[in-house]
Amino acid sequence: MSIKIIVTVTVLTLLSIYVAFLNPQKIDFHLTQHDTLHMPMVIFFLGSIMAGVLSSLLIYWFSQIKRTFSDVGESMARKRKEKERLQWDILMEKGVNANLCESYEQAAHFFKKIISENPSHPAALLQLGAVYRNLKDYDRAIHIHSGLCESAPENIAALYELAEDYASAGKVEEQVQILKKIRNKSSRSALPLTKMREALEKNKDWTALCDIQNKIVSQAKIGEERNQANHKLAQYTFNKALMHFSASQNETAQNELRRALKVDPNCIPAYMKLGDSHMEAGNPTLAIKTWKAGYQQTGAILCLARWFSAMKQGNNQKEIIATFESAVKASGTNPNENLIMMLAAYYMETGHVDSAIATLTTHSKSTSIQQTLLLASAYKEQGNSTAAEEVLSSLTNKVRHQVLEYICKVCNTVTENWSHQCEKCSSWSSLACKLSLPNTVETSVTATEENAEQEDATLPKAS
Repeated sequence: MSIKIIVTVTVLTLLSIYVAFLNPQKIDFHLTQHDTLHMPMVIFFLGSIMAGVLSSLLIYWFSQIKRTFSDVGESMARKRKEKERLQWDILMEKGVNANLCESYEQAAHFFKKIISENPSHPAALLQLGAVYRNLKDYDRAIHIHSGLCESAPENIAALYELAEDYASAGKVEEQVQILKKIRNKSSRSALPLTKMREALEKNKDWTALCDIQNKIVSQAKIGEERNQANHKLAQYTFNKALMHFSASQNETAQNELRRALKVDPNCIPAYMKLGDSHMEAGNPTLAIKTWKAGYQQTGAILCLARWFSAMKQGNNQKEIIATFESAVKASGTNPNENLIMMLAAYYMETGHVDSAIATLTTHSKSTSIQQTLLLASAYKEQGNSTAAEEVLSSLTNKVRHQVLEYICKVCNTVTENWSHQCEKCSSWSSLACKLSLPNTVETSVTATEENAEQEDATLPKAS
């Protein structure tokens, strides 16, 4: 019994005693019409107090018993729910494992069992929809994930799954709409934008791609991440320009190309196409200026070759030679082979054979077959047959010694020694014999030539 009850009973007892002493007379307590009970006032008060105390105790004990039964019931319900959750967790684990093992029917069975006991289980609904998507039953997957999104609008995972369902079903517009909802709920995340970009790339919607990529650029960190984002934006802007060119909107297309160069000053295709468009519009001055700026900015031989071709038509020998010599000097000790050959060939075309020979022999530590043939031709034009024969003889000796190499049929990696698997891609039994000629008159290809080949391989063809 609590202190509060004890104090209350004590106070009432003292009060009854006080009242009884002030009223010593007896009172009549009628039990029936004929039976009357005579009792002192103090006894009446004390009896009333005792009756109240007993009633309070009975009520207190009853409430305690009721609370005990309620606690027992809640404990049993809690244990039952914990047991159910444990069973669901086990079923979830089995379902996820079956899904990973591509046993989709078995995985669906586990998830359906959970949903039969708890129809609103979000994790099971997510996984079941994913299983149906793996089974290519896209309508059921969309139905399940749509229902989950309606019942739980803030469930971002369900929205992503629904977007993936639409993507798998080829419904790009619906996918983009769902991703926009996600974007509105998580404006700081770049993932919805990246997903939208992947979706729009399938439709080649370059205008929408440029808008999305601009948002990605604004969220990218300054540095390499920002540079890569700008590089991607320049690609989309370039393709948007091509779209305008195909619609004969040349001025709009040129503005898009300039925008691409502003975003990524090293966008070689933009320099090439912008110069070509100026040339097609009958403005060779702007074309030459564009290609020259492209070479000065990127060092791309392709831009220099375009500039060289246009300059030859204007017969500007001094400027051409000065530009090429400056480019060779700027390239240091390992100038690009194509640059050397272009300069030497132009020297020969303009009658400067001695300069051509000096260029070919001075700036190349290792000479390719093409460069060797050009050097022999220069010696012949000079009238030095002995030197020409020596160069050709050296080349012939190298050609005689054919090299047996091995090339990977998967990644095209070339190696001199056979192995049971490719050293680069680890493909099993993928090496095939390759009979090849030496690339150079020297013993190996120089790093400069490799870089030139890689550069030429990555540059797009002019269109």
